[in-house]
Amino acid sequence: MSEPMIMDLKATRCPEAMLLVRKAIENAVEQEFSGSVCIHTIEQSMSRDLPFYLNSQTTGVTLVSTGNIPLSATLRVDWLNSAEALEEELDGIEKIQIFTLTF
Repeated sequence: MSEPMIMDLKATRCPEAMLLVRKAIENAVEQEFSGSVCIHTIEQSMSRDLPFYLNSQTTGVTLVSTGNIPLSATLRVDWLNSAEALEEELDGIEKIQIFTLTF
């Protein structure tokens, strides 16, 4: 099996985060993509919204695993310095969630 594609949402928060994920899934289904995608996000509501979306709005897409990794201080500083995020957007965020989907 090949390495999964990575969709790194970085500091993108909802509603934009879920809109990007939905569009990516729709495009993958339309293009008949076959493989795995790992979604990396700090958006906490994704753990509720993504499974609901997959169960109610898609066919042929399976959430096969979930997990998380710590949001490192280095990455946090990089996002702040590059204007990828504002300090208040990262308040209380300590992890990056990872969702692996198969198509």
